[in-house]
Amino acid sequence: MFEDEFELTSLISKNIEISKVLKNLPEGDSQLNELELEVIEIFVHLFKLFGAPKSVGAIYGFLFTVDHPVAMEEIASKLDVSLGSASQGLKTLRTLGAVKPVYVQGDRRTLYEAEMNLRSVISKQVSDVIFPQIDNAKTKISGLGERVRNQDFELNKELKIRIGILERLSKRSNVILPAIKKIFEI
Repeated sequence: MFEDEFELTSLISKNIEISKVLKNLPEGDSQLNELELEVIEIFVHLFKLFGAPKSVGAIYGFLFTVDHPVAMEEIASKLDVSLGSASQGLKTLRTLGAVKPVYVQGDRRTLYEAEMNLRSVISKQVSDVIFPQIDNAKTKISGLGERVRNQDFELNKELKIRIGILERLSKRSNVILPAIKKIFEI
């Protein structure tokens, strides 16, 4: 386990590169090896891109590194996070389609494993999170453009130019977004 200042949760919350800090740990202090920690670090950063908390990326990263279904208690223990944090993270990951529950006969606990088809996980994020946000931004930009064109009061010239930049960017996204959808086969 990580001790005090080296707790994984602390590392994640401070956005410190885990692999750099790990080099300063005495051997045997962590239940996770350096390679596992680096994989976890990758997923912390990837999930952060989609607006997910760092702990969600850490949980997915951990599940990605193990070759068997894992109980929530083991996840919490290995990552040195609370059961509440592990539960919330797993709930988020299930909603995203990034983990799936696995039921083992004779075991009353729910075990979890990572969805290994990363393309489908990313595809779901792109279609469920990113595209709606882009569509929302495009609607707002369009409304701004209309207001600028229909206003009878004087607007700052620079603001008009900048709103025009946003409108052009919005129109260009009409070309880019279909390509992105095709890449992820949404």
